[in-house]
Amino acid sequence: MKKTTKLTIIFSTLLVISLTFYAFKSLPDEGKKNVYMMITITEGKPAKMLITDENGVSTEMDIECIGRFGRLNLKDINSNNKSIVLKINSLAADGWTLVNTTHVIYGDLSFTRYLFVKQK
Repeated sequence: MKKTTKLTIIFSTLLVISLTFYAFKSLPDEGKKNVYMMITITEGKPAKMLITDENGVSTEMDIECIGRFGRLNLKDINSNNKSIVLKINSLAADGWTLVNTTHVIYGDLSFTRYLFVKQK
């Protein structure tokens, strides 16, 4: 009985010490802040890539309409995939990190949003 009590006390003490060190770990540099960028892809009519940078400035880029005459066009889908991947790779090379993706279908339109973050 005494041995179990001693082990419990030792284990509890080690747990409290380790949690204390974890709770007071160093905070990130307060001089840096997170900035965000949003890319929205609209597929349908019109098909666009809308890019809003960290300053709130929006730019718009045309992409291919993937559905014509009620049929999906795989060539246009591949073209759009290439444009999106090239943009994401470009942002990643500039230090942006993809943190969230959301997809919504609204009637005949499909929206995909990509949220990026970067420390400045």
